[in-house]
Amino acid sequence: MVKKIVLSRLSNIKTLSKKNFELYSERVPVILESIVNHFEQSMAKREEFESYLEQLFQYTRNFIETGDLLAALKLLTQVHETFESKLNKKTRLLITAAIAYLFAALGMDEEADHFLAESLKSSGAEITPCYVFNMTTQSMIALQRRNFNVAVSTSRRALNYLEKTKSGSPFSMRLPLSGPELRQRLTHIHTIASLELATTEQVGSGKRKTIFENALSSSRNLNAAGKKRHRFFYLCQQALICASMGYPSKSEDALEKAFHMLNANQDFLTAHGYYYYAARAVLHSYHSDFSSAYSDAKLAFRASFNTPDVFMELYVMDVFLDIAQTFSMSFPENRKNVSEFYMKGNSLLKQFVEFLEEKDWYTGKKHSHRVASLSYMIGKKMLTLFPYVQNQLDLQTLYLAAYVHDVGKLKLPWILINKIGKLSDYELSYVFRHVTFSRDILEKLNFRDIARIVFQHHENMDGSGYPGGTRDISIAANIISLADSFEAMTSPHRKYKEQKTLVETRDELSAMEGQFYLPEVIKAFRMIDLDKVDLSPEP
Repeated sequence: MVKKIVLSRLSNIKTLSKKNFELYSERVPVILESIVNHFEQSMAKREEFESYLEQLFQYTRNFIETGDLLAALKLLTQVHETFESKLNKKTRLLITAAIAYLFAALGMDEEADHFLAESLKSSGAEITPCYVFNMTTQSMIALQRRNFNVAVSTSRRALNYLEKTKSGSPFSMRLPLSGPELRQRLTHIHTIASLELATTEQVGSGKRKTIFENALSSSRNLNAAGKKRHRFFYLCQQALICASMGYPSKSEDALEKAFHMLNANQDFLTAHGYYYYAARAVLHSYHSDFSSAYSDAKLAFRASFNTPDVFMELYVMDVFLDIAQTFSMSFPENRKNVSEFYMKGNSLLKQFVEFLEEKDWYTGKKHSHRVASLSYMIGKKMLTLFPYVQNQLDLQTLYLAAYVHDVGKLKLPWILINKIGKLSDYELSYVFRHVTFSRDILEKLNFRDIARIVFQHHENMDGSGYPGGTRDISIAANIISLADSFEAMTSPHRKYKEQKTLVETRDELSAMEGQFYLPEVIKAFRMIDLDKVDLSPEP
């Protein structure tokens, strides 16, 4: 019998033990089915339906507060798809707007665009919750796409609208997020987008000054909300704004006050420390102290495990990746020996992979190493068997590409990486984007050859792979594709299928010769002693 975990008592599913997370994951489909069934029954009577509609959004809020935005999204999309024709216009558009918001918070901007367009077509400003959610969704999408002008204008409009609306009004009870939570989200977006926008204006110009003044005003309004959490976020934002304006003493003073708030309460530090470390990392980068910035960015990443806020989790990861890129580019002398700087000790790419292994509970702690080791062994054997591939295959490049082949998963939400059960179409589509994220990260670090290989490692010889469905695949990418499949099939950590033996896996993969894999790759693979994969040395 599955142990029941009460949803309302959970504060953050990322802090559960692995066993309890699995119990929770088993329970969620049952909970969702029960909620939807009760929703259908309530539609028979108007009074019951209005009451249950509020309960529906309360359930949604509960899932959001625990960090399970996928469950919240599943609930609302199921109601939207099943009862669309039976819902009145206001309810249907509110649910549509909330779905768009959840997609945007998960970083799924393309899916968010679809539902946002549906909501914008006919909602209008007369439906207050729809308007607020649409503006918030637009600002989140704009920030993710680095369209800072739109992010600033839409977040400002939404904040102005919230200022005119009392938090206790009837509409706020139907929001999957409360007014104060939305205000905090919008102020963060407005601040970050404003700072980025200011960098495009000439220092000392009137336009740049106006951008800063508006950012300060929005941040002060957040502080006026009166809650301790809001004051803390206000202080961190003030530190960033003042540093950008060239007032280092004011910036340091604001950040010191934020630190004292954290230091006074361990629970507060646990819940919100990630924002402080991220702000401090950005400030260090302003002062060109990239080593300290990188150290604080790593602290922010680890601290983000304590927040159920998925949007902020992804923000912290963007801060980490941006600073890591700057850190790398600031020490060009370290790039003379790729292997030494990027593969040994506490190096940059090695840190990326270790962070990914911390974030991903189920792939396995040595997945990247095993894929890299097997890829190296296959490549070395190929060079012996088929000397004509020497101009197309460099073993060090192959090893490094294999080692970082999944680094783009750092940009995926924790809840998606660790989801137990079959992925929906939109979840699967977003997971597929990790190869694009990997390419973008590596290109920013100037590893263009490795980026091209990693981008193709899920392509197949018959054109059935992703993301492009191309048949023109590099030998290195084809090797990594096979090694990745081998490691997944033989891993004891698989979520969906039973672990296979080495012989079963070898024979199954060999049968895909010409369909997925090059004949030369299969021949070299079959000559490898698979028991020694973990023992293969780094090049």
